[in-house]
Amino acid sequence: MIRRVTLLIILTQIISYASEKELVALALKKKLYNQARWKALLHYNNNFNIKNNKFIHTDNLKNELIYTIKSFYNTKSKYKNSNEHPQCLFPARFLFIKKSLNVNKTEFPDVNCTAFNTYLQKAPANQISLIYASEKVNNPSSMMGHTFFKLSGMNNSKRYVEHAVSFYTIINTINPLKLAYQNIYAGMQGIFSLRPYQETLLKYLNEEDRNIWEYNLKLTNYERKLMYYHLWELKDIKMHYYLTSYNCSTVVYYILSLANPKIYNEKEIWMTPLETVKILYKYNLIKNAKLIPSKNWYIKMLEEQVSSKDEYTIYNIVNTNKDISKLKFNTYTSKLLYAYAEYEYSKKQLSQQKLTEIESHIPKKLLDKTIDISHYKSPQKLPNERQLSVGYKNINKTNFMNLTFLPASHLITDNNREYFGESELKIGYLSLLLNKETIKLDDFTLYGMKSYTPYDLLTKNLSYQFELAIKKDYTLKSKYKDTFKFDGGIGFDFKVTYDINIFTILNAGIGYNNEDNTHLFLNPEVGFMIYEIFNMKSVVIYQPLYKKSKQIYNQYMIMHTIFLNKFSKISLDYKYLTGRINQKNFSISASWLF
Repeated sequence: MIRRVTLLIILTQIISYASEKELVALALKKKLYNQARWKALLHYNNNFNIKNNKFIHTDNLKNELIYTIKSFYNTKSKYKNSNEHPQCLFPARFLFIKKSLNVNKTEFPDVNCTAFNTYLQKAPANQISLIYASEKVNNPSSMMGHTFFKLSGMNNSKRYVEHAVSFYTIINTINPLKLAYQNIYAGMQGIFSLRPYQETLLKYLNEEDRNIWEYNLKLTNYERKLMYYHLWELKDIKMHYYLTSYNCSTVVYYILSLANPKIYNEKEIWMTPLETVKILYKYNLIKNAKLIPSKNWYIKMLEEQVSSKDEYTIYNIVNTNKDISKLKFNTYTSKLLYAYAEYEYSKKQLSQQKLTEIESHIPKKLLDKTIDISHYKSPQKLPNERQLSVGYKNINKTNFMNLTFLPASHLITDNNREYFGESELKIGYLSLLLNKETIKLDDFTLYGMKSYTPYDLLTKNLSYQFELAIKKDYTLKSKYKDTFKFDGGIGFDFKVTYDINIFTILNAGIGYNNEDNTHLFLNPEVGFMIYEIFNMKSVVIYQPLYKKSKQIYNQYMIMHTIFLNKFSKISLDYKYLTGRINQKNFSISASWLF
C-alpha cells in the first residue's frame, strides 16, 4: 500500500513537471516576454521601474516569465500562509498566462487566496473609471494635475461602493535643490493607497479647490479583470516616485496598456496626467464622462451665464440675509445663488437655516451640480505639453539663433482657454542663444508658475507667481550677466470681457550674480492679455526693475502668438528697455508642440 501511494505521488510530480515544462516551452515559443501586456505588468520600459525584489525576481523579461510560470506550480505546503503563494500575489500575471496560453486553472495547484478574495468582495470593480484632478500650480506635488482610478460596484453585502486607487508621493521639503535631487536621482517614497472614493473626492473639491473629471472606461471583461487584478499586485510593493520618470501618470499609463497593448508604445519622456486623459480619447476607451467642479469653479462657470447685476444681487442675498421669496430666477441664476450659498456655508459664514431657506425657493431640477464636459472645458482640448522652438533673436543689435525646449506644461502666451484661468507652468525650461562666436545660456527655469485667476465679488480669487531660474539680466553697472533669481508675487486679475484680462502683480525676490553679488530686487508688473480673431493672442506687460533702491530699467513687452493648429504656433516678441538701459530686443520663433 505504501509503495502504491509513493508511486502515485512520484507519478503526479512527474506529470506536473511535464506540464510545467511544456507550458514554459509554449510561452517561450510565443515570445510572451516581448508582448506589451507582459512588459506593462512588470512596469518595464528599457528597464524595470520597480526594483523591489517582491515584485521583480530576475534580471530580464524572459527570465521573469520563466520564473513566474514555474512559481505558479509551487505546492501549497511550501508556504505557511497560502496568501503568499504567487497565484495570490500576482493574479493579473496568472490571468495573463492562462489567457495567452489557453490553459485552465486546473492545470495548476488549487490555492485558496483568502486575502485576494476579500479584496474582490470588499472593493468590487464592476466599473473602472479614470479620474483626473485638475492642476494646482502653487503646489509642487499637484502642479500638473493628478490621475488615479475609481473602482465601483456591489460588494458582498449587496451595497454599492466606490474606492479610489492612487499612486502619489508627499513632498516634505521646500528646498528646491533637494527637491530636484530627489526627483532626478534619489527618488521619493511612492505611496499606493486604496480608500473610499468620496473621501478623496471631497478632499480635492473642498480642501484643494480642484475640479474632477470622471471617465468611465469602456473595457472587455478580460481587460477589466487584468487592470483590477494588477492594482492588487501593487498594493504592498515599495516603489520610488520620480516627478519626471515614474509618477502617478506613468503608473496609469502601464495599467491602461493592459486594456489596450497599443498604448504601451505611447510612452513619452515625461508622462503627464493630461497625456493619460488624451490616451483615452485616442483609443476610444471612454464609455461616458462628466465634470464635477469645486464650489469655487462652479460659481465661476455659472457667472459666465449671468449678468453682473445678478451677481451683485446674489452677493447681497447671502451676505445681508435678504428675503428671496418674491424674487424670480432663471436656471443659471438659481444655481449660482445656491452654489454661492453653499460656498459661504462651507466657510462657516452662513447658517444652515439660511442655506435651507435658499434651497426651499429653488426647484430641485435647477440644482444639478454636474456639468457635461462635452459642452464645457475639457482636458482633451488642451494643446500638447512639450514644446520645441527654433527662431531668430536680436539682443541689443546682436543676432542669435534661439533654441528653446519646454519638457512639460505650458506658457502664459499659449492658448489656455480650456484652463479655469490663465496659467503658466515651466519645469526645466531651457533657452539657448547661438551665433558664430558663442553659445550662451539665455534662460534656465527650474520651476516657474503663474496663475492669473479672475477676481470677482463672490470668490475673491488672488493671482500669484513664483520663479526659480538662471536668466541673463542687467546689473547695477548695466552689464548683461547670468543671474540666479528666486522671486514671487501676488496680485489681481480682472476679466474685462470673455477675451480680455488685465492684471497687476507685486513681485519681489533675491538674486545673485558675480557683479551685484547677493541682492534684493523689486520687479512688479501690470499688463493685459487678449485673444484676437484668426486664432491669435497677445500679452502686453510693463515691468520696472529695482535693485538696492535704484531703478535699472523700465521694460515694455509685447508677446504675440499665432496658433496655427494644436501642434504648432508662431511667436513674435518685442521688448523695449529704457532708463539706465536703452535697448530694443526682438525675436520670432516657430514652435512644435508634441
